[in-house]
Amino acid sequence: MPNRYFGTDGIRGKYNSSFLNEKFIRYLGYSIAEEFRSANNKNVLIGYDTRQSCKEIVNILSEGLYSNGFKIFSLGIAPTPAVSKLTRDKDFSIGIMISASHNPYHDNGLKIFDENGIKLSSNVEASIEKKIKLYSQQEIFQAESKIENSSNLLDEYKKNCIQKFKNTNLSKNKIIIDTANGANSFLAYEIYSQLFDEVKVISNVPDGTNINNQCGSTYLKNILNEMKKGSFDFGLSMDGDGDRVIIINSNYEIIDGDDILYVIAKGKLINNEKIEKVIGTKMSNQSLENSLNNLDIDFFREDVGDKNVLNKMLEENSILGGEPSGHIISLDIGGPTGDAIISSLAYLYYANILSSKNLLPKLKDKYIQVLENIPLDSHYIKDLDQLSDKIESLYKDKFENSRFLIRKSGTENLLRVMVESSNNKELELLLSSIKESINLNLSKNE
Repeated sequence: MPNRYFGTDGIRGKYNSSFLNEKFIRYLGYSIAEEFRSANNKNVLIGYDTRQSCKEIVNILSEGLYSNGFKIFSLGIAPTPAVSKLTRDKDFSIGIMISASHNPYHDNGLKIFDENGIKLSSNVEASIEKKIKLYSQQEIFQAESKIENSSNLLDEYKKNCIQKFKNTNLSKNKIIIDTANGANSFLAYEIYSQLFDEVKVISNVPDGTNINNQCGSTYLKNILNEMKKGSFDFGLSMDGDGDRVIIINSNYEIIDGDDILYVIAKGKLINNEKIEKVIGTKMSNQSLENSLNNLDIDFFREDVGDKNVLNKMLEENSILGGEPSGHIISLDIGGPTGDAIISSLAYLYYANILSSKNLLPKLKDKYIQVLENIPLDSHYIKDLDQLSDKIESLYKDKFENSRFLIRKSGTENLLRVMVESSNNKELELLLSSIKESINLNLSKNE
């Protein structure tokens, strides 16, 4: 049975609308604490981004956690990877990030980590949901909490980022960073200014409502315009909670997560570092798989979501994995989740190595890829896997140079369709055929 509240990446929704309200959050806190009742300690680390609802959610969530015996420590405004890594390194039993990632400010949500800094498994999420349903029928706690300020722990995350790259030849690059008015708004300059001679940060004045608003990794227009004004070598564009990054080079070419994975992997080979396996997703461009295989690096595809990527990395004993969206996990230098800062620094380091050998620091001959969202509104697909199999059987011989993926969004009521091909005409025909098949198979909710 699918989880009701947890989606692809934690819990997310419009705050104070539908289920994500004060009552739910309070009982969620209590249920999380109950799920981790047998933990070695009763310490919870909480961080949040810059949405105006974050502090209120922290206070309400803490009431539930505190009433069930847990101590709450607040990082304040912090990126998701800092919460994950510090939860693991500082012996917290639970880590919680309050954020709706790249969504607009009126949305919010929670990403929850275990003592190893790893996002909760689907089984644990389902268990928490059962507890919410059970305890929400009872008055079981006092509405009070104590929250200890632990923002000083961010210094350790910052020092780790700087330490990993302080002896690299990065300083001559002139960079500009778009922090999406989000969780890295204040931290980014503190880190990059220690490693680069010239750093400019934009979209770093959060006001509670401007997070991801025409800025950040899903809106590259601003940083492109700034780059053209200032002759920057690289632009780094992050999302609201700082777990993913898109990079732009001096030719104004977009470097996405596939490019970043390729450059890091190839750079490691040239640098005589061990790299045998890389994990991507079903959305990863075919050129990434082809290019890595040409380097004798095994490439594995997993379902979308950096949690799924990490699970496959651990299974395959891989140190590198990620998604085209810019979620990159580097277990040898960072924590067990996507990290915009670590990923961008790793890319810049290995890009320098490739450039010194006159090698292109990006993928060549990328397949054409189109992503399209199809709103479901009051409709649904009875069996999405069956529909995908049906479409594949109908068109696999006709479109030999193409592939597609249809998936239900984990955070919004829509279908996400990806079509990829080495031939533009073939891609357009396949996309049109898929959309027609979807429309014919829509059922209306009663």
